[in-house]
Amino acid sequence: MMNQAMEAVARSARDLLKAYLARYPGEATRLIQLHEQLELGNANVLLRSTMLGHITTSMVVFDPVTRKVLLIAHGTYKDWMPPGGHYELDLSLWLSAAREVLEETSVVVTPLDWYGAGSAELPIDIDTHPIPANANKGEGDHFHHDFTFVATASSDVPLVPQLAEVNAVDWVLVDELRNSPLERVRRLGAKLEEAFPAIAGH
Repeated sequence: MMNQAMEAVARSARDLLKAYLARYPGEATRLIQLHEQLELGNANVLLRSTMLGHITTSMVVFDPVTRKVLLIAHGTYKDWMPPGGHYELDLSLWLSAAREVLEETSVVVTPLDWYGAGSAELPIDIDTHPIPANANKGEGDHFHHDFTFVATASSDVPLVPQLAEVNAVDWVLVDELRNSPLERVRRLGAKLEEAFPAIAGH
């Protein structure tokens, strides 16, 4: 029997997707697969063994003073991206993302209402992307449904990368996200500039 806490998190994921699409209705088409899995009403979408696609979480950590965001150089995929990883029985998807930040960078984050009061636990981006097979992990080709949240921290805090998972950690200017080879990271940069007008120089 599926853990009741996981079932509650899966229901919250469905609610988060609904709220997300209310803000970004133009993204509904590319999230159809996630929508269909969540409508099944079970927690299988949280399980790493679900090769059709499973939920992961990540977090854009923003320093409003320096206008920088925290990125990791991923140990497997090499690209620079927000810290994140698989859901691991956390009480919420936001807490899952915050845990990943702490594990991968040693940074403790603070919730941030990035889109009006009470928006701290709403994702700023949801992305479905393919993951290639990994024989070492016994995994075939599959999809990640990544929920990206926003939080804040000071860029003055010491960074300690989790070398088993990441090659490096650094703070970069929000403007630099637009140069990422990853479309989802470029999209994050645009959304951050929209959410924080000061970043865009307005």
